[in-house]
Amino acid sequence: MISFADTPEGRAVLASEQARVASLAALTEAFADMGDSIALTVAHGHLLARAEVDEGEYAFFFPEPYEDGADTERAIEALELYAKRHEIPLTYLDLTHEQTERLRSRYRAPRVYAMDDDGDRFVLTVEHELAFLDGIPTLDGERVRLYAPDEADAHAYGALCRDAEGMRYFGYDALRDRPDASDELLVRALLRERQGDVACPFFIRADGRFVGELVLYAFDGKGGAELSVRLTASARGQGLAEDAVRTAMRFAADDLQLCVLYADCREENTAAIRLFTRLFGDGVRDGGVRHFCARL
Repeated sequence: MISFADTPEGRAVLASEQARVASLAALTEAFADMGDSIALTVAHGHLLARAEVDEGEYAFFFPEPYEDGADTERAIEALELYAKRHEIPLTYLDLTHEQTERLRSRYRAPRVYAMDDDGDRFVLTVEHELAFLDGIPTLDGERVRLYAPDEADAHAYGALCRDAEGMRYFGYDALRDRPDASDELLVRALLRERQGDVACPFFIRADGRFVGELVLYAFDGKGGAELSVRLTASARGQGLAEDAVRTAMRFAADDLQLCVLYADCREENTAAIRLFTRLFGDGVRDGGVRHFCARL
């Protein structure tokens, strides 16, 4: 019996696989020479490399294909998603002119400079909309006011962060990495996210009292960001979340010039599902989460 490996088709497949492995090994070896500051992974037929350029500061190399049919568009999207999830500013290193132009056309406000006097290798940093916003504005809705996090409301905010029922739906646990954090420290952590252009957090006030928070985050440099909102238990069911989200949507469109907002809700959070269905339209079910998208 002739095995598949002994046929012309089998030998072609084997040769292709050997070439793919050899290409990946060569790329990996080249990056390995740069030392421990390089982290590598593979996605969509590309080797993805992240460099630690300074303590706690990272940059990415343009995806390197190692097989035929590699999908460069999806590899770039994988880098973007990684940077967004880990709240890392998106900077690309050691780009050719062609790579630079491809990325320049992808983002709204790319900042490009040459790496050396020869001007044939470049660095590109993606500036997103928060970089052009001074501070955190005060926004008035019909019944709510959105305003910069204030330590005067630290005790109420700390109680919101420790509300187990609310946290089950919110999806972000401010106490996860700092379980013993004081209320004031939690507020200062929010403000640091704004100072680092990671997020734009708002406290929500209604009838003169703190009732919750709303955050715009995960800016993609292409006109998109994500929105999340949560209220104290006593403020729920009164239409305040809808007022807050509508107010934030106007700000996102008029002041930040965003063109799209995203929101994710757990399926069991029926109140949020109803809210975002009204404001964002029908979402897309994905396991236990529903993804919403609103064009502004």
